[in-house]
Amino acid sequence: MKVLMVAGDNPHAIKIGGKHIHQLLLEKGLTSQGIDVDAVYPRFSDSRSIRLLEYIKHGLLAGNPTQFIPPDKLQVISIVNQLRNALASIDIDSYSVVHCHDVVSAYAFRQAFPHATLPKILTLHGYFAREAVDYSRIRTDRAKKVFFDFCYAIEEEGIHWSDRTICVDTRLRDYVDDTFSYPSAHISVVQNATDTDLFCPISEEENAQIREEIGYSEDQFIIIVPRRLVPKNGVQFAILAMKYIPDNNVRLLVLGDGPQYPELAALAQGDARVQFLGAVPHEFVERYYKISNVVLIPSITSHGVQEATSLSMLEGMACGKIVICSSIGGMREVIQDDVTGYLVSERNPEEIAGKINSILKGSVDIESMGRRAREYVVEHHSYIPHAVLIRNVYETACPVNQE
Repeated sequence: MKVLMVAGDNPHAIKIGGKHIHQLLLEKGLTSQGIDVDAVYPRFSDSRSIRLLEYIKHGLLAGNPTQFIPPDKLQVISIVNQLRNALASIDIDSYSVVHCHDVVSAYAFRQAFPHATLPKILTLHGYFAREAVDYSRIRTDRAKKVFFDFCYAIEEEGIHWSDRTICVDTRLRDYVDDTFSYPSAHISVVQNATDTDLFCPISEEENAQIREEIGYSEDQFIIIVPRRLVPKNGVQFAILAMKYIPDNNVRLLVLGDGPQYPELAALAQGDARVQFLGAVPHEFVERYYKISNVVLIPSITSHGVQEATSLSMLEGMACGKIVICSSIGGMREVIQDDVTGYLVSERNPEEIAGKINSILKGSVDIESMGRRAREYVVEHHSYIPHAVLIRNVYETACPVNQE
């Protein structure tokens, strides 16, 4: 079997975010099973200013001035154009299946090969149109609607293009079924996976050594919030929770960047225990998981979007840590409350603080909970068994005589 993977962002260039890591782990997992995997990803400069110029160039190539309003559309247009141009040189008949990892790449593939007959698989990691608005810097309602309608049209076409769709949680499956009338028999729910070899428990000695290397003492209680700073990730509620945690030895480390940074920094002003570390590359982020006492995922429902099977949640559990998540989306499908972690009400900083204060007081058997969390993830979310499930979807979609 030979698989062509296509996505609207390049995980080899940007290793931040659950989707990027998912793509890399899937490539690794499929290859370990003897499957040939080729990938087509867009290529953009690491420089933000150069990327903006590239977006404008591709927008101009689209030949429609309305595509610049609002300017957030430029990024989507440029990705579609890059993928379409890259796909033009592909011998599509040499592949058994094409697997797109977002609706933008599915949309671009359909434009490049409108009559392709090979099985077309689409993985949905989220709600494209809703999340695009949530992540954007657009502030006016009219511009938000224009951008949403533009993204929704791409989302609709990308979903209807696919022969089979993989959703990372059941709520996303219901969204595809209900919103786009997509046949439920062609939808598979396959939750995300993590690298349980890289994300693993460490000894007290290793913990002390890493803490010393990155500037934290052994006695500090470290909470990490590995979240992009956008509304749906609810980082403000982690910061607000600190107001109900009196212990001065606690540190809240926010690992991520995004459009909400100015308002979140203002919210945290005056509390030196809250530290913003910016976007931490994935090859370094595992050290913060390993030295943490708690991994906090305070996501909220925003523009109808809920967190799916959070990679940050899985990575924390794999490291044997206490993970506290909002009881929404795919997270409540994974965490068994008070057994493998904690579920809290969304938008409830007092409840978050209550769980953390209980841990600080020694009221929680953190070793047993961390061990159960690790065991669950190893059994259900390791990347090789996950790749086997994806391969099963390929084989279901392929002709019977396809090898």
